[in-house]
Amino acid sequence: MNKILSLFLVVLIFAFASCKGDDKTNETDPKDSTTVESNINDEKSTIDVNVEEVKAEQMISMRSKVEMAEIGNEMGRLYGQLMTYADEKAYEMVGAPIAIYHDWTFTESDFECGLLVSGNLEPTDDIMVSETYAGKVVTAINYGAYCTVTKTWKAISAYVKENGFEENGLPWEEYITDPTMEPDTSKWETKLYQPVK
Repeated sequence: MNKILSLFLVVLIFAFASCKGDDKTNETDPKDSTTVESNINDEKSTIDVNVEEVKAEQMISMRSKVEMAEIGNEMGRLYGQLMTYADEKAYEMVGAPIAIYHDWTFTESDFECGLLVSGNLEPTDDIMVSETYAGKVVTAINYGAYCTVTKTWKAISAYVKENGFEENGLPWEEYITDPTMEPDTSKWETKLYQPVK
């Protein structure tokens, strides 16, 4: 892994840690459809929601379950371990870092941090090797710091409901913007994905 990419991941780690789960702890539960309906009129005017087909990508990942207030620090820890392992194995990153959400409540989150990499991947006791979801997704890009994604998740949830889709897998986030190249957090792009059928 090159030094620029390593620096990107280090900055990403600190950016997550600085959020401290603020958006998720202060907002209402994104799985609450009544909340989605009451807020979606404002979201529709600013969030572009689309349907896409995505292909599977191989990845290394680690999973954890923590209180929402600790999600930033824990993501930083997991990405740090994944980055070190990828360096040791000389894996090449082929995409932006992702986080897959297995479950969440008002108080805690069960999530998986992943790096999309190429090479002959080997799991360890702590690091899993798998593939990302392949198929149809409803997706949108959130502009802003990592702790501002709730509004975009609400827009995606409403779009799924209003267009007759059903959820068909675990949602995930892709952290597109390199914080080392763009210091203005309002311009950071996080792409959100909800598998559907």
